[in-house]
Amino acid sequence: MKVYKINASLTNVPKLKDKLALCLGYFDGVHIAHQRLINEARIHCEDKVGVITFDSNVKGRKNLTSLSARVNLFKVLGVDYIFVFPFNNQFKNITREQFKEKFFDRLNISALFAGADFAFGKNRQGNIAYLKRYYPVHLVKFVKKANKKISSYDIASFIKRGEVKKAAEYLGRPYQIRGRVTRGFQKGAALNFPTANINILDDYVVPKFGVYKVITYVLGIPRLGIANVGVHPTVNKLSIPIVEVHIPHFKGNLYNQEMYIEFIDFLRPEKKFSGEKALIKQINADLVSLNKR
Repeated sequence: MKVYKINASLTNVPKLKDKLALCLGYFDGVHIAHQRLINEARIHCEDKVGVITFDSNVKGRKNLTSLSARVNLFKVLGVDYIFVFPFNNQFKNITREQFKEKFFDRLNISALFAGADFAFGKNRQGNIAYLKRYYPVHLVKFVKKANKKISSYDIASFIKRGEVKKAAEYLGRPYQIRGRVTRGFQKGAALNFPTANINILDDYVVPKFGVYKVITYVLGIPRLGIANVGVHPTVNKLSIPIVEVHIPHFKGNLYNQEMYIEFIDFLRPEKKFSGEKALIKQINADLVSLNKR
């Protein structure tokens, strides 16, 4: 698999010898509808398969997946070429004609695969009808749940509401974030519930404040745990939300380790307790609920 980071002026687009079935979209989340799009290209073409994506937020939205996570998911799906664009003002002002000439025409395109609502170029002037003038275009039917098209926007909305199980149905896997373990107030350890403070490494959609059943991965090893997303209002209330993870029975030094966290289920909202005894009682109840959810 080859990854090309394309500059905003499209002056470094490679000229490919391989015939290419190119999948069009942003692909944030690489959810089940994105997976179908890529699989359609792999099934209906014997050529190499490529995708386009972006290295930063579109329209200021938070991400469901980091670029590195998307690349890994594309690899699993059998993608051969990834073209990564910046999403800045210079790129947004490229016309559909410029995009065709500088990008599409340099690739050895055998077919394009897209949903009916795909658009590109300045003011979204480029669309499926425009592309059909020049290339074979395969329209892939929208994947629907509850009679509604699956979208990254809706998945983000589920996560913001704490509906991580529903988000997982649409993603085809649990929602995952990546972070690095940093030092906190050490208050969890003092309460006999040591927690890993997570410095989130990408601009992810933040789940609803509350306590979650999670699976954590450190050095590739999965461990069941609970995570609190929020400002821990009972002890040392924060002004900026963080993610804290408690892994039952784990002993070891996690500081500076990179951790992946999968959100499996929402256990309860974050709330302020009357004191440490009430907080400890609730944490014990949360741990009991891990094997019940």
